[in-house]
Amino acid sequence: MGISLVRYDLEGQIDWGLLRGEMIFSLDQPYDSLRAVLETGREDIERITRLGADQGIPLSHIKLLSPITTPARIIGQGPNYLEEAQTEKKAHHSFFFRKDENAISGPYEDVLRPEGCHLLEASLNLGLVIGKSMAEATKVSAAQVPTYVAGWIMGMDVTSRDHLLRESGDQWYLAKSYRRFAPMGPIVYLPSQEEWESLGNLELRMWVNGELKQQFFTRNWMQQPAQSLQQLSAVMNLDAGDVLLTGGAPMSQVKLPSGMVQRLGGLIFSEEKRLAAFLQTIAKDPAYLQNGDKIRATITSADGNISLGEQHYSIATS
Repeated sequence: MGISLVRYDLEGQIDWGLLRGEMIFSLDQPYDSLRAVLETGREDIERITRLGADQGIPLSHIKLLSPITTPARIIGQGPNYLEEAQTEKKAHHSFFFRKDENAISGPYEDVLRPEGCHLLEASLNLGLVIGKSMAEATKVSAAQVPTYVAGWIMGMDVTSRDHLLRESGDQWYLAKSYRRFAPMGPIVYLPSQEEWESLGNLELRMWVNGELKQQFFTRNWMQQPAQSLQQLSAVMNLDAGDVLLTGGAPMSQVKLPSGMVQRLGGLIFSEEKRLAAFLQTIAKDPAYLQNGDKIRATITSADGNISLGEQHYSIATS
């Protein structure tokens, strides 16, 4: 059976613990980051797993926070599911992008719509939490993934699509990196050796206002974690506590009008005016998140024995 690692706030005191049922069992030592827990807290975690059920803190007494702490690299990937690639009508290959660490937020904190953002969407991702530093190009086989990945986490990739619709070029970093654009948690699931087989059999689901909007399965990954880790290690360092978001399902895809229409419009209007008029016509598309929308998300194994918890929050103005 795997271990559910959490970071929590109890009356202003932030600590780490293990979640079992409706109880939290605190780690003995103070840790200032997830990296510290993964690098130096293994014996602490093993000891806590042996505590009796009467030695914990009721879950109702605490507030769960994001277990991903800064500094941390947040690396996104997409499209990486067959469903996603078919929706985007792109060649079936995956690519990587970065989200700034200031986008990290807790699993129950409202997502804040930035000023001027008309096209807001969210994509549920399974995150792989790095457990062992990779400081050089490394060949990684499927059997070696548990050597470099400590566990799994639920992550939401929130995007301001406005930044991806400008003639001046796609601004991926800006579109992905607003504050609270990466809700994480509530748990880092540390799977047992046997449970690693379930990595390719997890179900991701997201509801908006009670309606199921996204449902997909890790068995439909186009690029497996071993290949992704190997590619990333060839160009960048990865440290314990970093996260690779393995892709999700877009809520919608909107493109600018055709080149001819844009050129004709350019004779009369500036890019900003043309874009503003275009956005005004599509901003109320139900595929995009509206203020007050309520999101709920889960990631579970097919047999229900593994759960990465639940995220729930609303869309609010910043």
